[in-house]
Amino acid sequence: MTDLFRVLLLCCSRIHRSRRILLTCRVFLLFLFSCFSFCLLISFFFSFGFFLFFVFFKKSNYGPIMLQKVSKRFEERGTPLAIAQIQYSLLTYKDGAKDMNEVCSNLNCRLISYSPLCLGLLTGKYTIDNLPKPGNPRRQLFKELLPGAQGLLNTLQVVSKEYGKSQTQVAINWAICKGTVPIPGARTIEQAKENLGSTGWSLRSDAIEELDRAALQVSKPMIQNIFQTK
Repeated sequence: MTDLFRVLLLCCSRIHRSRRILLTCRVFLLFLFSCFSFCLLISFFFSFGFFLFFVFFKKSNYGPIMLQKVSKRFEERGTPLAIAQIQYSLLTYKDGAKDMNEVCSNLNCRLISYSPLCLGLLTGKYTIDNLPKPGNPRRQLFKELLPGAQGLLNTLQVVSKEYGKSQTQVAINWAICKGTVPIPGARTIEQAKENLGSTGWSLRSDAIEELDRAALQVSKPMIQNIFQTK
C-alpha cells in the first residue's frame, strides 16, 4: 500500500508540474501571438498609409496638362497634391520637362525627377565608338540619341571641368537647381558616392542657362516613358 501511495503521489506531482508547464507554454504562445498581431497591425497601417500617399498625394508620369486637370479634381475633394514625378533630365528638358517646373510651382507641388542621368548617357562614359555592350537594350537607344546630343554633352563636359566635378555630378546638380528632387540610380558604392558629390554646392546661373540652351538644341530628346501623359 505504501508503494502504491508513493506512486500515486509521484503521478499527481508530475501531472501538476505538467499542467504548470502547459500553462506557461500557453502564456508564452499568447504573448508571441500578441506581438505578432501588434506588428501585423502596425505594418498594415504603415502600408495603408503609404498606399494612400502614393494614390492620393503623389502622381507619377503626369505631364503638365494632365497634372493641372488632376489637381483640380483633387481640390474639389479637398485633397492636396503633394508630389509629382516624371522623367526629368537635360535630355528630356526640351520635350515637356521644362514646363513642369512652372506648373508644379503654381500647384505648390514638389517635383521628383527620376532618371536624371538619362540611363547613364549624361555621365560622359559613352560615345558613338563606345556604346553599351551588344545585347544591352541601351545600345541601340544611345546610338540614336548620341549624334543629336553631342552639343549638350560637350557643354556638360566644359562645365564639369570648370567646376572640378564629374559630368554625372553636374547633371544631377542641374536638376537640383531646377527645383526638383532627383533620384539617380547607383549599382555600385562608387556610383553612390559620386552621386552624393552632386550635393553641397550649386551651379551659377550662367552655367544653368548655358546648359538650358544646350538642352533645348538637342535634335532628338530622350524618349518619354510610355506611361507619360501630356
